[in-house]
Amino acid sequence: MKTYKGFNKDMTCRDFHYEEGKEYETNEPVSCCSSGFHACEYPLDCFGYYAPSESVYHEVEQSGKISKDTADTKVASSKIKIGAAISIAGLVKASFEYIKARADKTKSNHSKARKKINSATGDRSANSATGDGSANSATGYGSANISTGIACKNTSGGFANISVGWGKNNKCKGVIGSYLVLSEWGEWDGDKYPLLCAQMVIVDGKQIKEDTFYALKDGEIVEVDND
Repeated sequence: MKTYKGFNKDMTCRDFHYEEGKEYETNEPVSCCSSGFHACEYPLDCFGYYAPSESVYHEVEQSGKISKDTADTKVASSKIKIGAAISIAGLVKASFEYIKARADKTKSNHSKARKKINSATGDRSANSATGDGSANSATGYGSANISTGIACKNTSGGFANISVGWGKNNKCKGVIGSYLVLSEWGEWDGDKYPLLCAQMVIVDGKQIKEDTFYALKDGEIVEVDND
């Protein structure tokens, strides 16, 4: 199965050093959170184990004996192949596709209508909004908001949450300990709005205040109003 794995920047995980393109196998019993090679099906779950400021991420393939966690999408396997590195932007895109594919499940909200309001209160919940002017709110631990429409709002009210504003004029806010992914887009070129840049920050209460909307303007993170 295709999953995503975080590493320290030197490609170590615990005391083991991995290399891109190589395959690894263990003959030990496989038990999620205890033994085997670990990765996550939902890309943003990787942030709960490897913080973005200190880590790198790769696509991986897991096979052989499989054991899954009930708390999140972590998977343990007896075999793993380390694929290509993936950027934060790539993880965000993959996460959006993951949510879309599971939009009918009880813990995901997916909105295409204009100005739709989504709210997720359970732990590890996920909101996805593609309509212009939509608003997402997540209060459960480890939850995620992703919006791709124009002028959307994302609010994280729980610890270890992530809000992703992946559309033109989107903005995000959160509580201390949550992450914000902000993006900046150019003007319509006849085919699309081109992506100019993107950044991820943690709400630390100092440089990035809690309960304050932020957006990316001219490559800089700026406070914006609540309208």
